[in-house]
Amino acid sequence: MKADSKKCILFIKGGSSSGNHGHKGRHGLVGGSAPTVDPEADRIMGAVVGHAAAWRHVPATAEQWKIDFGDPPIATTPIGDVKLGDNQLQKLIDSKRSDQMGLIKPTLEEPTFIIERSEHNPNKDRASKLIFVRAFYRADKSLLCFTSVSVLRGNVEVAISNHPEEMRRIIKWVRNEVLLHSVPTYSKSADSGSEPHLVKSVSGSPDMVILRYIIPECNMAVV
Repeated sequence: MKADSKKCILFIKGGSSSGNHGHKGRHGLVGGSAPTVDPEADRIMGAVVGHAAAWRHVPATAEQWKIDFGDPPIATTPIGDVKLGDNQLQKLIDSKRSDQMGLIKPTLEEPTFIIERSEHNPNKDRASKLIFVRAFYRADKSLLCFTSVSVLRGNVEVAISNHPEEMRRIIKWVRNEVLLHSVPTYSKSADSGSEPHLVKSVSGSPDMVILRYIIPECNMAVV
């Protein structure tokens, strides 16, 4: 079947690890569970996959941090400058995620999405935080969704957290929160039609290989 006719179907139950696997269920369905087609989730995933980048390997050092962001450390994003918060490099080292340092700069400077999520905390200068989203390929072609989170401090946008995030949360936020920025391949008002399509990755990796990793909680089938 040609790639442009692929349709993403999520089987929420009845996978190989389920006690219901192999049950005859309804006619033509393995596991007795109906497949769920979600065009909007498919479009969001397609944007993330289509804009995914190769893993950026750089040393987690103060020297490289200065090369990436300058002094003081600033990233230029599609919606303005964001200052890197104190100890962000040390947080990566302490949490044994030094290999993710190279993901921060492209996530902030060329994000797939920038989401403004409500924060009900009266002590903050703004009752929301910004979530910058981008995905990256590991060496084995599996995908890691990465986020940088910023808050407003005085008149300065400050990145206070940089960490991996689950695709299901990203889908939820794009749907339900304020979308400040997205890549051109995704528009919240776009007509997704009745036939959802998955965007091919920039590396040319097959859709099925990628989806096997980014949706671990669902069984994926491409038909």
